[in-house]
Amino acid sequence: MTVAIVKTKFVSQISVFEANDQDEDAEEVDDNIRIMTGQRNHKTHTVNRAYANQIGAAYGNVWDGLIRMGLRASTLWQGFSGVEVTVKGQKKGRAQEESWLAKRVAMGVYRPRKPWSAEALLAGAKKLYGNNELGWKSAEQEQALTTIMSWTEQVVAILPTGAGKSLLFMLPCTLPDAGVTVLVVPLVSLRGDLLRRLRELRIDHIEWWEGERRESGLVLVTAEAASTKDFMIYAQALIAQQKLDRVVVDECHLTVTAASYRESIVDVTLIRSLPTQFVYLTATLPPSMYAEFEERNHLLHSKVIRASSNRRNLFYMVRKIKTGNGSLLEQAAAEAQDAWNRSNLFNISQDEIILYVRTRDEAIEPASLLDCTIYTARSGSAVDKGEIVADWIKSLDQPYIVATTAFAEGFDYPYVRLVINVNESESLVLFAQESGRAGRDGERAYSFILLPSTWKAVDGDNGDQGVAQPPAIRDSSLGKRRERQAVHRSREPAVFSDVPKRASRLSRPKAMVHARRCPV
Repeated sequence: MTVAIVKTKFVSQISVFEANDQDEDAEEVDDNIRIMTGQRNHKTHTVNRAYANQIGAAYGNVWDGLIRMGLRASTLWQGFSGVEVTVKGQKKGRAQEESWLAKRVAMGVYRPRKPWSAEALLAGAKKLYGNNELGWKSAEQEQALTTIMSWTEQVVAILPTGAGKSLLFMLPCTLPDAGVTVLVVPLVSLRGDLLRRLRELRIDHIEWWEGERRESGLVLVTAEAASTKDFMIYAQALIAQQKLDRVVVDECHLTVTAASYRESIVDVTLIRSLPTQFVYLTATLPPSMYAEFEERNHLLHSKVIRASSNRRNLFYMVRKIKTGNGSLLEQAAAEAQDAWNRSNLFNISQDEIILYVRTRDEAIEPASLLDCTIYTARSGSAVDKGEIVADWIKSLDQPYIVATTAFAEGFDYPYVRLVINVNESESLVLFAQESGRAGRDGERAYSFILLPSTWKAVDGDNGDQGVAQPPAIRDSSLGKRRERQAVHRSREPAVFSDVPKRASRLSRPKAMVHARRCPV
């Protein structure tokens, strides 16, 4: 390929290269050609016979743009590896080294970075929040932020809900000499709350839409827009000016879990072609899914910081419905009403209850019985969905909302006290997201899974052998299959004994089977 480029574009007037046994580089007529032909693995005789012809050039699919890109890349690699020392036959002096460094800076490929210490970063966080008593929420939060600010190329931070993931992208863009941080926000529900917090902290930011050319310390972009040609041009312009510090992908587990139904999530991985630091944030990326995540996002030797996601304030309860007491949906609505009216577990001025169903059609019946609203992917625009949630939270006499998995992520109201899963979730990740809506204030909260009377656990080792499997377990993704098997293992019967005596029949030991605390 290299020889074909040289022959076709630079020395087309020469029929063959002149072989000189004393000088293998005799055919290199100028510095550009010397750089390119210096990469070949063959002697001149082989080059003439096998490569320096029009067939070789056509096979190489030579075109000017590719050559310009290749020449620049070749030159940079020559400088990086010091090959030009060998070619020129002399050592570079200090002046030459400084000149070469200046050239690299001018071309937008080199910007010195000084790692930040944990002490300096904590001081910056205290200043950002205006709180001199502020400390690290966990050792993993400290490690993640110092890793990011040591300019590690690929960082994956898996921190539980409430562990301070937002600080990992909000603080860096406010530090002295900060460049631009691009934040990919895959969920509409996340954007509204995030914008509110950015305004409260007075962090300079913009939302990127098609045609946007402004710059800011923090640039928010949707998953749909991140892979567009216009955004890539915008990002590449920042890189050319040495202004792009990093790209942060929030809720990054969606690149795996939503890949089967959301094309934009698959396309967002195309931004990995940008030569910059990449940071991935999530609370739910189990080890069984990581290999698939790494492959989908084209990661190699990434730095992973993983904290325990065990929610010590969240208690899990599992029970099969009783036959003859109505359908699964009817009994779920009855359990929600009974818990609210009789358990004394709730602060009626602020606490809420979420019922998660598996489909939009299933949401209709319990919502009718509870006389409450429904939240699904088809509940209208982002504004409409925001109004549904706001009205639900404001209401003092309507604590219930019935939702699908569309409401499983990006909702951070702290006083959800009870989450009821009507039937099992499609995967362990979705279950963690749904149950994770409860107890975000750190106080005691409950996750209650109500299963049909015919439900049976699937053996993790024999799940494919003669067992009637739910649709999700037939998914071709090994990662999703392992997730689902883990869900079944986490729901094996045990004894629930850590519920206050004043609890209703929802939380009495005789009325349920308890799943042990599972660190999902």
